[in-house]
Amino acid sequence: MDPLTRCLACHARLGEADVCPRCASDFSISRRARRQATALARMAVQALASGHHRQAAAAAATAVQLANPLLAQAVARVIRSREEK
Repeated sequence: MDPLTRCLACHARLGEADVCPRCASDFSISRRARRQATALARMAVQALASGHHRQAAAAAATAVQLANPLLAQAVARVIRSREEK
C-alpha cells in the first residue's frame, strides 16, 4: 500500500499517478524508493527464513534507510533480538 495518496504540495488525489494531475509535482522517485524498499524487506524476510541472518540484516537495513517501510522495521527488530541472544 502506498501511503502517498495525496499530493504533498496541493493535496490533490494522486491515485496511481507519479505526477500530480493538478500541480505537476513529481513523486516518481519517492514511489520508486518505496517499491524498492518493499522488495528489499521481502528479500530480508526470505533470507531470515532461510537462516541467512547477515543477508537479511543487510537487506532490512538498506530498506529502512531507503524508505523505512514497516515490514523492514519489523525484520530489523527480529534480527536484532536474535543477535542479542
